[in-house]
Amino acid sequence: MSSSKILVRHGLHNLPARHFELLAPPYFRSNAPRRQQQLPRQVQHFLSLPQAEVAVRAFQFHVLARLGFMVRMQQAIRQQLERTSQWRPFRRLRSSHVGAEDSGRSHHTAVTRTGRQAQRWMEQGMLHERELKLEDAVKCFEKAAQVDPTNAEHLARLSKALSDMSYIPGTPAERAMELNRRAIEVALQAVAANPLSSYGHVACCVSRGRLALFQDNRTKVQLAREAQDDVRKALELEPNNDVAHHLLGRWNYEMASVNAVVRTLIQMLYGTSLMAGSYREAALCFEAAVRIRPDFLIHRVELGRTYLKLGQLESAVRELETAMALDVPDINAVLQKEDAVLLLSKLKPSGSSSNSNRTPGR
Repeated sequence: MSSSKILVRHGLHNLPARHFELLAPPYFRSNAPRRQQQLPRQVQHFLSLPQAEVAVRAFQFHVLARLGFMVRMQQAIRQQLERTSQWRPFRRLRSSHVGAEDSGRSHHTAVTRTGRQAQRWMEQGMLHERELKLEDAVKCFEKAAQVDPTNAEHLARLSKALSDMSYIPGTPAERAMELNRRAIEVALQAVAANPLSSYGHVACCVSRGRLALFQDNRTKVQLAREAQDDVRKALELEPNNDVAHHLLGRWNYEMASVNAVVRTLIQMLYGTSLMAGSYREAALCFEAAVRIRPDFLIHRVELGRTYLKLGQLESAVRELETAMALDVPDINAVLQKEDAVLLLSKLKPSGSSSNSNRTPGR
């Protein structure tokens, strides 16, 4: 292929002539004595050969044939770097004159990227929860909280995972208390990160209730009162929080077994009054949780358990059987499903009782 065709093919035929003067043989020959004084002896010997001019011309065509491709490749690489570079150096240099506008856009991009990264860690942690790999789940939630420390949900999920670890079979009591104390600390961080979010208050309620199982009576009463305040605050902030309704139902269920005399003694001995509870109120709370989130296994199991206390056997069986077909996302659901199996084994023979389908407290 001739040199002119090569130039046309690669878009170089319109370049000024001065761009080719340095590669042209006449220029090379006219300046050869001065240039050869600066070149190594082997190169000078090569240039003195008869074939040197042919070799130079071949080299010239070789470079020209690829020059257009090299220029386009360099431009493509530069554009790719602009699109993918985390710091976008080229774009920032070109738009430096816009000042604050560009700075704000960069900040928004960084915040969005941080949120996506934290979300990926949180989703990975939830997957580990499903697989009952609670230590791995804790690590993922810790990383999500480190990436986005102002997000109350990430901190609340970390608190829950820490507290859930106390349910691992064989966990010593001291270890369980340590886990729940740390869970409370993290939950309080969630409250501080976003006081208007219900996440932190719900996490506090859960961990305080579990820690109370290992404490003396005075501490149990204090933790119970604090848990009561937590769940009420959560519902005040988010009336449609299904877990908060569930926790209030658990409170009513547990307090239903504490009669007025015992509550009076608690008031006298520990200076703390506890809210009265009833199975009917517990059923109403669990029904609210089911209405908000009907596919959550633990709501159905607790509602079935409460119906059993109220003597509504058919309703209890219905809720427990429904729960058996629902998703099992974590260790809490695993344990609740085991309870459902046990309860159904006792209820099935008497599940056809004729007067057992009343609605509580309506």
